[in-house]
Amino acid sequence: MAGGLIAGTLTVESGGYAYILGTVGGLVIEPGARAKLRGTCTGDVTNHGGDLTISGVVWGPARTIHHSGDAGGEDWALAPEPSWP
Repeated sequence: MAGGLIAGTLTVESGGYAYILGTVGGLVIEPGARAKLRGTCTGDVTNHGGDLTISGVVWGPARTIHHSGDAGGEDWALAPEPSWP
């Protein structure tokens, strides 16, 4: 394992796996993909229904998008914001 820099957005496709120790500019997780972010994301993190674990630093917004329709994959909705006490 080694850390490094991906200046752009890393997209992990269905069936793929990424273990990120370094820095990425953005991170997109597709349905059926898996990723662990142990490093830093300097932009947005978007999870389209994959398996994502974050124990690093995210400078931009992080959101999970849930698919609300059939297998056509055309209607996506943002997950509701968590309520904090």
